[in-house]
Amino acid sequence: MKFKFHHIALTVKDINKTCAWYQEKLGFVVTNEYEMYGGKKSILVKDDIRLELFDFEKNNKPLPNYRKDL
Repeated sequence: MKFKFHHIALTVKDINKTCAWYQEKLGFVVTNEYEMYGGKKSILVKDDIRLELFDFEKNNKPLPNYRKDL
């Protein structure tokens, strides 16, 4: 049996800038955009890779200090 990821989900600060970066730098295509949970969600696809980007806008919380150096 071959193991394969279905998608990767990321929470981002600015979904428009992030989508533009993935499109321009890595060749992803935005296939769907939604407004949900008080924010926005975009699905980007390239080959067998699927990204789900979430931007909860004002509800985004800052990273805890222990994660800022990662």
